[in-house]
Formats: sequence, structure tokens, C-alpha cells
Amino acid sequence: MQICPECHIGKITLRKVPYIQWYDAGSIIVDRIPALICENCGEKSYDIQALENLHRLLWSRPDGRISSLRSR
Repeated sequence: MQICPECHIGKITLRKVPYIQWYDAGSIIVDRIPALICENCGEKSYDIQALENLHRLLWSRPDGRISSLRSR
């Protein structure tokens, strides 16, 4: 059992939750991204590997290269 690093009271549990990412002129909502969530204060920490995979898909171009956020 992990204790929340923010409130130091609540227990951290792994859940799958929605993730919202602004993309171009709109937003993308992805359901069921793994995250560690505190049952007391609601502090949320998304799974790094899942976010990296998602961002790789969002920012990749048809030729397989990854576009930079700075060039947008």
C-alpha cells in the first residue's frame, strides 16, 4: 500500500481514468489511461509509459517521424 505524497493520509490506488489533451484547435479525450489516484485528496499521477505511447501516436506524422510541439 502506498500513501499519497501530497496529503500523506490517503491510500494510492491504480485506476483507469479519462485523459484530456489539447490538440491543434480542439481537444482529444482518451478513456482508460492508467493513473495512480489518492482516495483522500484526489491527487492524480498518470502512468508515464502510457502517456509517452499516447503522445507518440498524437504527434507522429504519416511518414513515421515525430513532429515537434514547437513547430506548431
